[in-house]
Amino acid sequence: MVGSIAGFSSGNIEGVSSKAIVVNSATTDINAEFECGGLVGRFGSDQEKKISNCWFNGSVTTNNRGCGAIVGRVAMGTKTIEHCLNTGSVNNTISGTGAWTGGLIGCVIPQGTSTVSLKLADSLNLGDVATNPVWTTGAVIGQIWLNTGTSLEVTVENTYATNECYTDPSGNPRAIGNGTLNSGNVSMVNEPLL
Repeated sequence: MVGSIAGFSSGNIEGVSSKAIVVNSATTDINAEFECGGLVGRFGSDQEKKISNCWFNGSVTTNNRGCGAIVGRVAMGTKTIEHCLNTGSVNNTISGTGAWTGGLIGCVIPQGTSTVSLKLADSLNLGDVATNPVWTTGAVIGQIWLNTGTSLEVTVENTYATNECYTDPSGNPRAIGNGTLNSGNVSMVNEPLL
């Protein structure tokens, strides 16, 4: 797990900015799950925590799944990510379908048998998201996925990205990657593409 502020965070993060060049070249094994985030690689713990008022203006490059400008993966607990801005770039060079790459959050996937409740609010991605064209990538969140035996709830509210941030294999702008409709309770309060 790699991030310019923390590879793994189980605490609150508030009011930080980073212009770091974040590179994760540890493996090309799609099953290794070495998440990479501009600020935080994996946001975990079963406690209620938040990331707020943060800005990323660097670059993230990885060749593994779970890659985002703010967080690579939200993995457990009740989490809020709010008032965050990305103006940097995210580049995932992995081949295959499991890129799980997003302009703000790479993926929301419960760890083990854990529960995830995420609120992503009042945030904006203006940065480019580049991967091999796959369905598990989005300008806001790359992948939302409910594992067997886990619980998942995601709310996206007042959070946006421009149409130019990422286009799917069909050439259409995509805010949220594949899996959303089969992933528990997912609520989109607004249309996230500008």
